[in-house]
Amino acid sequence: MNLARVAGAAYVFAIVVGVWALFSTASWRPQAGMAAALSYVVVTGLLYRLFAPIDAPVSFAAMLVSLTGCAMSMSPAGWMRVNPLPMFGVYCLLLAWLVWRSTLPRVLAGVLAVAGVGWLTFASPGLGWQLRPFNFGAGILGETVLTLWLVVVGPRVARR
Repeated sequence: MNLARVAGAAYVFAIVVGVWALFSTASWRPQAGMAAALSYVVVTGLLYRLFAPIDAPVSFAAMLVSLTGCAMSMSPAGWMRVNPLPMFGVYCLLLAWLVWRSTLPRVLAGVLAVAGVGWLTFASPGLGWQLRPFNFGAGILGETVLTLWLVVVGPRVARR
């Protein structure tokens, strides 16, 4: 199994657990959120390795941004009241740049950019909540499209 498919499979797990965290009951939400964040750490590492040959500094920056978002997600309730979704917006935009520079279809870069903008709307709490569910939909759809491409096609990623 190549690295893209492994990353895609880990991404599927992260998305499923993330959706579970969003819609779980209050008693399960902390555990589901922790599982989602930890699974996204794995995805982040795999995508770093996948895209490092394209542009190592940008891939490293993307990894740091994503890990920061994961750390924010795992903070105890009340300790950090900052929404981590804008960090994942920046992450998606950096991934979009890496996809654009790679041999992957450029439409994936566009979809990831839209996902990034969707997550970035949560930088303004009022705007983020006013645009629900459209911004959630854009974010989830964008990341899911990349995930499915990695799982189904399992491409070898190379520099354009």
